Amino acid sequence: MKEIKVYHSLKKNLLLLASCLVFIALGISTLFNPHKNISTYGTVISWTAILFFGCGGLFMLYQILKERFTGQAYYVITDKSLIMNSSKHFEVCFADVEAFYLTNVMGNQIISIRYKPNMEVQKFENASTLGRLTRRFNERVAGTQEGIPAYGLNIKAQELCDLLNERVKSQK
Repeated sequence: MKEIKVYHSLKKNLLLLASCLVFIALGISTLFNPHKNISTYGTVISWTAILFFGCGGLFMLYQILKERFTGQAYYVITDKSLIMNSSKHFEVCFADVEAFYLTNVMGNQIISIRYKPNMEVQKFENASTLGRLTRRFNERVAGTQEGIPAYGLNIKAQELCDLLNERVKSQK
């Protein structure tokens, strides 16, 4: 099987970046509107929006530029594993996985990973205290200890999930 590279969707990310810019502009216009006298509460909300959407916009821009100029894919699917290149390098070996399945968490599609029972126990035991808390929280919210984002990509979530399950079956 050949190596498959999955990137973020340029159109979807540019739309998110434009949305961030709109909220930044609204925050700035609220702060510097000479015709309205806004309260301290309004000032705090405006600065919060500017900072939050400013940081989000910079992150989106960084992701777009990083993928486009370096050619580094967000996901690389090989015969043996799925490699996620985000802020931290994350690898899922298909030999350790029982199946992948789609989950919706707060309106976003996540591909949940159902590890083989012994591997799931091992991952939980090897995790730090914070890691164990995170894994328990993930199990309550998404029904699994680990998952990967499947939104904003240049491939549909179901197609990606099916592709990953094909690779898992080829390991058996």
